[in-house]
Amino acid sequence: TEDGLRMFAQPIEEIKKIYGKNWIYQDKVIGEGHHSIMEENVDYGLYDISVEFEIGSAERFGLLIKNIQITYDINEQKLYCQERYAPLKPKDGKIKLRILVDRTTLEIFANDGRIYIPVRTSIKISDISVDISKWGTDLNISEFIELYPHKINYLASYFKPIIIEKNNILVSSEGGKTKLLKMEVYELNSIWH
Repeated sequence: TEDGLRMFAQPIEEIKKIYGKNWIYQDKVIGEGHHSIMEENVDYGLYDISVEFEIGSAERFGLLIKNIQITYDINEQKLYCQERYAPLKPKDGKIKLRILVDRTTLEIFANDGRIYIPVRTSIKISDISVDISKWGTDLNISEFIELYPHKINYLASYFKPIIIEKNNILVSSEGGKTKLLKMEVYELNSIWH
């Protein structure tokens, strides 16, 4: 690359074997603010989202997935997510993002794997407790967390999927307009079925 030798990260090609239903959106001009472009609720829990933006007049643009903001700052040429960021130059005037959404994490791949940012999602203990009680178990979640605090993500992955409603995948633009060239959302089926 122009920056020297680099290693790129990408999800394995075999992930396509577990693709389920998909949604494709193309050629949407995104004005100032946050906008939902999903036309229906998506509630499967695991997703592979690919999105390509064309740099327009906006100062910043990105996605908001389950209250986790992913933002590209055009002037700084940086990709931000929560307290993490990475330098990222546009390629041919475009920014490509691929996001794997799991029950407890988001994995962000930018510009064909040039940048990789893993992000842990927040888990509400009360939500897990409600889900556990629905399963008819007498497990005391507070005692479990006290004994095994490092196992909370493991436990949550069995009970609390990330549910994406049409208002929970938002595209955003600040300081002008940007163009969403294409967004593909694939549900991911379980590898155990």
